Formats: sequence, C-alpha cells, structure tokens
Amino acid sequence: MVSLMKWFCAGFVTLSLAVLVGCSGDHSASSNKVGGPGATVSSDRGEPLFGPKEGEFSLHTPTFAAKIKQGASDVVTIGIKRGKNFDEDVALSFSKVPDHVTLDPKNPVIKKGDTEAKVTVKVGEEAGLGDHEITLRGQPTKGPEVGGTFKITVEKK
Repeated sequence: MVSLMKWFCAGFVTLSLAVLVGCSGDHSASSNKVGGPGATVSSDRGEPLFGPKEGEFSLHTPTFAAKIKQGASDVVTIGIKRGKNFDEDVALSFSKVPDHVTLDPKNPVIKKGDTEAKVTVKVGEEAGLGDHEITLRGQPTKGPEVGGTFKITVEKK
C-alpha cells in the first residue's frame, strides 16, 4: 500500500511539473509576447485594458430603456469616461428622436471637469407607443466624435 502511495505521489508531482512547464511559456528576455499560444499582443502595458485610451473619451448611456408614459417626462443621464490627458468639453447631439418626443437641453455640453450630462426626455400625448432608439453623438473641441444610443419605451397614458 505504501509503495502504491509513493508511486501515485511521484506521478502526481511529475504531471504537475509538466503542466507548469508547458503553461509557463518562454520567459526569456527575447520574448515579449503575452497570452496563449499564437498570441501577438506585446507586453507593453501602456494602454488601458478597459475604457478609453489616452487622449480619448467614451460615452455611457443607460443600460435599460427609460419607460415614460405619454404626456410625461423623465431624466436620462449621459456619462463620460475620460482617458488620460483628455480634458476637453464634449458637445452632445441627438438624432432619430421619435415624433412628439423632445430632449431638453437639445444640445447639452459635458464640461471638461464634469462626468455627466442630464437630459430631460419629454414624451408628448401623441407619441407612438413602444420602444424607440435615440442616436447620440459626442463631439470634443478637437478630435473625432464618439457615438452611442439609448432607448426609451413610450407607454400608454
């Protein structure tokens, strides 16, 4: 029985070492690859894994549709995530706004120190029922614009 346990332990240790050596990859100074087999990503970690890159920004809209009854209004928050060294104002604009729906302010600006803009969505009595997707554009003082969408659901009064 003791012999069997020794054999089992020796086999387990050997297998463990084989797995560790096989998974560790080449860590020599000439290898700067990360990831699994065939990975082509450099180990230079200058760019963030999540969020905007340096000098850029991203806009964040509500995850779920705002449910608004005909004749009522609700506030939608548009957030901004700024990458390193991005401190510009961002002008927002909207398109594909359904008939009988208005946004106030119509063209809000997220100032360089702010993290969000609040927009009041007013749904008229005549607005069509159902789900609607509104297109959002954010234009910084200089540089390319960023787009997105958010949804509203118009419900019967």
